[in-house]
Amino acid sequence: MLSRKDRLAELLWDLEIATRDKFSVATPRPPRMSVEHIMPQAWTNHWALADGSLVPEDRVTGVDDVMRGEIQARDGALHTLGNLTLITTPGNSAASDSEFSKTSTWLAKALLALNLEVLENGRENDKPVWDVDGISKRATVLARRAMSVWPAP
Repeated sequence: MLSRKDRLAELLWDLEIATRDKFSVATPRPPRMSVEHIMPQAWTNHWALADGSLVPEDRVTGVDDVMRGEIQARDGALHTLGNLTLITTPGNSAASDSEFSKTSTWLAKALLALNLEVLENGRENDKPVWDVDGISKRATVLARRAMSVWPAP
């Protein structure tokens, strides 16, 4: 029986295959692929909020209602399909908790269509950006793709 993480990796691989087009190389699933949170679970360490500020370590000191709302939105998006992808195990270790500009390097090196979409859509004013809005948009795209891969009975 597959673990929950292995099932998630299989699901993401099926979405990877569905993301490819006739110009993509048909390759089998590589060994040592890992599920990666694009916005890391410890995002508060390196992922500044919209105004450029970092979340205080205790998540309380100096937090106003606007910041609290941003924290809750990010925490809510963290473990959703839109924020997950596949990456090599060494890439996952190297990208660990880094800001998006560094994580995007490892996403690109994985050479997966799922990750290339993130990189194409995760840009604003020629800067790498990954935020709750991007996660939500990607979740919608992946959900539609999943419905084409696994149509209802």
